[in-house]
Amino acid sequence: MINIRRAEHTDADYVFAAETAYIDCPWTLEQIRDEIARDNTVFLVAEEHGELIGYASCEIVVDCCDVNNIAVSEKYRRQGVASALLTEMESRAKRLGATESTLTVREDNTPAIKLYEATGYVTVHIRRGYYKGKNGMIMTKKF
Repeated sequence: MINIRRAEHTDADYVFAAETAYIDCPWTLEQIRDEIARDNTVFLVAEEHGELIGYASCEIVVDCCDVNNIAVSEKYRRQGVASALLTEMESRAKRLGATESTLTVREDNTPAIKLYEATGYVTVHIRRGYYKGKNGMIMTKKF
């Protein structure tokens, strides 16, 4: 059974390893630790049987949930983990006053785009060359 909880400082090493493996522009370990500790962020991890299998983070800026990253370990993909993380992150962001959410996703990241579209996000702009020469799609969703 998957458990989603707020990230703790002891989770930073897992998040850093996942960032390095799955994210085009990974955060440093120090950046991750800082984000986990901040009051205006929602930083979650998913675990199964005590094993960390994914994470999601966003920053609340005024009334907007600015999604930073969502990543799931390869062997747990396509099992609803990212969807569960996104749903819980949005729920917590709403409780902190967010009325909308925004994110940027690489235009060739089809699984992520499908997830975001299925949960109500729409593309509002393209950032040319945003991801090491690949375009980024800016997507938003009203709560």
